[in-house]
Amino acid sequence: MKTALLVLLVCLLPAALSAQRRPTVDPTLSRDPVLKESSAGQGKVVAPSLKKSGHYTVRDWHQLIDSLWGEGVTTAQKLSVFDSFWNNVDEAWGGFPNLVINWDSLRSVYRPQVEAGVSRGRFAGILSRLTRELLEWHVGAVDLGIDSAMGLYPDLLIFPIGYPNYSLFRYKPGVPIININILFWRTNFGAGLTLLDDGTIMVYNVIPNHPLSLQPGDIILGYDGIPWKQLIKELFDAELPILSSGCVGNWLGSTVEAANHATMISAGMNWGLFDTIDVVKYSTKDTVHYPTSLLNSLAPPYLIATEQMPVNGVPFPDLDHNKLLSWGIVQGTNVGYIYGWDWSGNPWGETKTLFGQAVYDLIHQHHVQALILDFRTNPGGWPEFANDGFARLFNFDPTPNYSQAIRVRGTDHFAFTLLPPLADQTFVPTQIFDHPIAVLTGPLSGSSGDYNAFRLRFHPMVRFFGRPTCGAYTAGTNQSPYGTLIGPYFYRIDDGSVYSNVNDEGYMIHKPFPVDEEVWLTQEGVARGEDDVVKRALEWINSLSYAYDVAVNPGYARPGLDSVGITATLANPLQHAAAVSAIVADASAAVRDSVLLYNDGLHGDGSAGDSVWGAQIRVPSDENVFGATVRTDDITQGTCRRLSNAARFATAGPLTLDTVVVTKSEDTYTIKPYLKNNGASFTIPNVSVSLSCIDPGDVYITPPTLELPSAIPPGGIVSPSAVFYVYTTPTFQGYFNLKFEMATKSYVCWTDSTRLTVTGVTAEEVLPVVYELAQNYPNPFNPSTAIRYGLPQRSHVTLTLFSTLGQQVAVLQEGEQEAGYHEAVFDASGLASGVYLYRLQAGDFVQARRLLLLK
Repeated sequence: MKTALLVLLVCLLPAALSAQRRPTVDPTLSRDPVLKESSAGQGKVVAPSLKKSGHYTVRDWHQLIDSLWGEGVTTAQKLSVFDSFWNNVDEAWGGFPNLVINWDSLRSVYRPQVEAGVSRGRFAGILSRLTRELLEWHVGAVDLGIDSAMGLYPDLLIFPIGYPNYSLFRYKPGVPIININILFWRTNFGAGLTLLDDGTIMVYNVIPNHPLSLQPGDIILGYDGIPWKQLIKELFDAELPILSSGCVGNWLGSTVEAANHATMISAGMNWGLFDTIDVVKYSTKDTVHYPTSLLNSLAPPYLIATEQMPVNGVPFPDLDHNKLLSWGIVQGTNVGYIYGWDWSGNPWGETKTLFGQAVYDLIHQHHVQALILDFRTNPGGWPEFANDGFARLFNFDPTPNYSQAIRVRGTDHFAFTLLPPLADQTFVPTQIFDHPIAVLTGPLSGSSGDYNAFRLRFHPMVRFFGRPTCGAYTAGTNQSPYGTLIGPYFYRIDDGSVYSNVNDEGYMIHKPFPVDEEVWLTQEGVARGEDDVVKRALEWINSLSYAYDVAVNPGYARPGLDSVGITATLANPLQHAAAVSAIVADASAAVRDSVLLYNDGLHGDGSAGDSVWGAQIRVPSDENVFGATVRTDDITQGTCRRLSNAARFATAGPLTLDTVVVTKSEDTYTIKPYLKNNGASFTIPNVSVSLSCIDPGDVYITPPTLELPSAIPPGGIVSPSAVFYVYTTPTFQGYFNLKFEMATKSYVCWTDSTRLTVTGVTAEEVLPVVYELAQNYPNPFNPSTAIRYGLPQRSHVTLTLFSTLGQQVAVLQEGEQEAGYHEAVFDASGLASGVYLYRLQAGDFVQARRLLLLK
């Protein structure tokens, strides 16, 4: 069965979903508009009544809900929707691991209620209750028509309009719907709220001239003199419909902790259900009660609220123009900073491009000495959209550390089949970014936000700050009952989850993510305009002792004969007592040697007392590829950090350039190198080759690196499947001095160079990289034979035949010839049988071989 992970928030990307699979639709159910208007008297249209003043009981809420949306579809149709959703969750949903739930009892409670007859609004509330109990972002059922009361689904379209800004959304006070962070990056309260460690709800950013004069550091207690924690429980107990994103279940979260966080910070977004709001002012400590009617003036575009404070030197993503990723350098530091607000983008795929650009720009253009990756608010998308950036951070791919766990359809909630990750979620790593990486996470980071946090945890330089992610580790296949549409009702059920293959962790869904340091915004910090999470991350970066720029020279050494030098630079900002060591392991991960590195100027480490440490080791006596893992021990702090396979060297091979195939089209040449393994016993895996032009310098080569399709066995010759494109200028002189760097697992161990003269090349031509004189063929021969020779550049050629006594018998070729392979045919009809010599002279190259004439 072909699987396709649906960890994305598909509601964000309708085009992508329709390309995969359209929802199942039951045309027998109407999709009528929602905020019901009734006729009275002489056909006069009367607007529906909304919530009145006063504190509502459960009965009050039910009466309002019943009157507002009417009966809706028939009871039989409601039962059909209920049974379809409940049965598919029961038989196919992949989210039961780590969840405490009695799914059968929920059916026993609510199906009889539906069967007895409930209004449209009450039925939507029951679906919301079932959704809430499942505690997962990607599963749920919703009445799209009721959600359209807030403008999310005009014309009852399945998808909210205007991702990521949802410009048609308008909060309507008095409509009995619970709003749990539906806009994700924006709030209809005019102030961003977050949850302090003690459970207090705090304002951290606010629009200018807020109607309630709110300021960062203020505390939101609740409404009408009742704490929000009690009020939201009453709303849940009254089973008000929860505003949904349509094709995703709910925004509560996929762990108990994340759900509590989202529920508490939604306090401000539900102001229209109450009369007064209770605020504790940070500046005076006074408790103030404001009428919520003051908030009626709030209008779109609503405030951006992502639980992040501004960082000097780093712009926020430009959400107004649909940008969801941005980057910069923290002012006064050499620390790169990336905000990532999703893993999809608008247009679709833009985040993938921007993240790759951001990592490249910060590392290779600005040469930053640390990174902060801020994913505290990130509702997901596609995990693989991080791969372009990850490939520049890792020297290995951590993706295989998880599996897809796909539910076996049936009555067993815990029957799964484990499958490897999809191929497009893996990536080809390059060299490791060996400086500190602080990753900031929070409960509003989920789905692919969870996936990519999971992958980042295996980077040796990463440390996590903030709070655990959402825990929405879902996985779905094309067998999922996904996107099912019945009249105005829509539900999503993914049939899989994520299974960790490390540390016996097992199923990851509904589990808090292991953050290294739990730290969050504080009243004092936001009042000063500071982000306490970023502040702590910078403190860690500025205090860490670690080795970087690990190198092994030379990259190739003769087995058992040569030595190599290992060097590393030590960052030790607090001047702690430290030790640096290296462990050498072969391609099978077997440890072959270890050595202490020194900073005394006697071990290839530069000057004594500088920051470069070094050591020499004699290489093993067998052909292999070796990785050097460098360990830094901070003796003062009692901590250590390991850079696995930070550099490599080889005794296998060496790899050399065998031949080059060149083609020409106008001013563009293509070059395909053929690489030879000159070793005797070791097959070299994961080979790539990079091409650069030493002279002339005004050519452009793309791509800079090509992967070989297979390993190279001893004596074998392999070429990349693709070619290098070399673009020249009108002043091109007709030759290239080329350098080829050959790497295994992205680490260069072998180099070769050649001069190619391409004057006269008009079609595909194989060019030798050195002068060659081949053995004649056939040999022995009668009466004629062919002599083949290769010229790496235009040369004056003399090809002469001699007897064994040194007498010249014939001149087979004399004169200038272009680079390439040439052939001379020798007809010996007039000569006697015997041994003869043929000699090639081209420039400084001279070589002779024997041939045998037998008549």
